[in-house]
Amino acid sequence: MFLADQQKVIKEQCSDIKLLDLAGNAIKEWDEVATIRDEYVAKSLEEAEKYDSRTLSNIEPSTLPQPQIQSPQVTLSYDANGKPLIPRRPLTAFFLFKEENFAQVKRENPTLKITDLTKVIAGKWANISAEVKSYYETKYQEAKMIYGMQIALYERTYGKIERRGIFG
Repeated sequence: MFLADQQKVIKEQCSDIKLLDLAGNAIKEWDEVATIRDEYVAKSLEEAEKYDSRTLSNIEPSTLPQPQIQSPQVTLSYDANGKPLIPRRPLTAFFLFKEENFAQVKRENPTLKITDLTKVIAGKWANISAEVKSYYETKYQEAKMIYGMQIALYERTYGKIERRGIFG
């Protein structure tokens, strides 16, 4: 919630700001707003209660993960040799849905190939309510903001990421 609010405010101030700069500014703001953190935590708890009280069509509420309040404190991952790993892009809303429903669909259809299982899940995705889809979109947007912060932290610490294509 804080990240979404900050994104709107910063975008209004600087409409041409890049995602990495936006994430860096949001990190600075979070460090400075210790006094209103409780307000955001309370808002998140309220939203989680509203979410829990809704009925979701075609999906058992137990199949959806419970919303968690996470601090936007960002850390990097390291390999076995202590070398920092470049942050990976987050899964889109559909792939978050697919990841959470794949095991159940596989149990229901043990003889289907992966491509056919994906088609079944895509059919479920097409038929779920907008409310459920918005839940996954929100999870994706939050993960996207955290990814932006991780990239900003990585580049601030280790320098610009050199992106290479398949051929070099």
